[in-house]
Amino acid sequence: MKIKIDANFVMMNKFNPPIFLEVEEGSTLKDLLERIQSIVLPIKVLDHKKNPGDDLRRIILNGRTFLPTEIGDTPLQDGDEVFVEIFMEPLGGG
Repeated sequence: MKIKIDANFVMMNKFNPPIFLEVEEGSTLKDLLERIQSIVLPIKVLDHKKNPGDDLRRIILNGRTFLPTEIGDTPLQDGDEVFVEIFMEPLGGG
C-alpha cells in the first residue's frame, strides 16, 4: 500500500515531505509512525516503548485529527494521506 505523508517539519537530506511510503497490507497508523521514527531520529515521534513520543502533537489521517493518545491500532488503507505535526521550539529570530 502507498501512503502519502506530509508534516510541519523537514530534515534536510532525510525527510522532505510530502513523501510516499510503501507499507504492508494490514498496517496501522502506529506501524507507519514507527517507519517515520526510523527516518527522523532524533525527533521523538515514538518513544523507546513505541508509545507516542514527547515531540508528537497530532496526526491527521484523511482529514480526521488524532491526538497522540488516540492513535491505537487505527488501520491504514491504500492511498491514505497522513499529516504528522510535531512540537518545535522556536529557533530564534528578532
